[in-house]
Amino acid sequence: MPAPLPTKDLIANPCSVLSASEAEQVGLKYPGEKSTGVLNGCRWTSSGSNLNFVNNTPIEQNKRGISDIYDQKAKQAYFEPTTVNGYPAVFAGTEDSRANGICTLWVGVTDQLAVSVLPNISMGSNKKDPCAVAKKFATAMIGHLQQAS
Repeated sequence: MPAPLPTKDLIANPCSVLSASEAEQVGLKYPGEKSTGVLNGCRWTSSGSNLNFVNNTPIEQNKRGISDIYDQKAKQAYFEPTTVNGYPAVFAGTEDSRANGICTLWVGVTDQLAVSVLPNISMGSNKKDPCAVAKKFATAMIGHLQQAS
């Protein structure tokens, strides 16, 4: 695995993972909106449609990062390992909603922390391939974190 990424800002404010220009490059409005639920995440709305958005959430509960996702492989409806800028990642979800514009990408940013990237695309051409949207967002996020290190 490449060098662990700095995660202090990511955990303190998941909306800090993209600058205004990075958000614009991936077609999202800046700034993202911080979630107030149980999980500390950020919701990024598409600049093209308010019905399309991407959530990013550092999953602090999983103390073994992406390894914890691999341990749940048997429970997943889809499980496709990949990498993002050299970091281990996997497309996986307990329900397969990819045809409905939803695709979960888990990215290991350190050995202890995985980040969930979850696009929810209700309309437009990206609805056919939400996993590509997840990868595009994750690539920008990793690039941003690498600059911060």
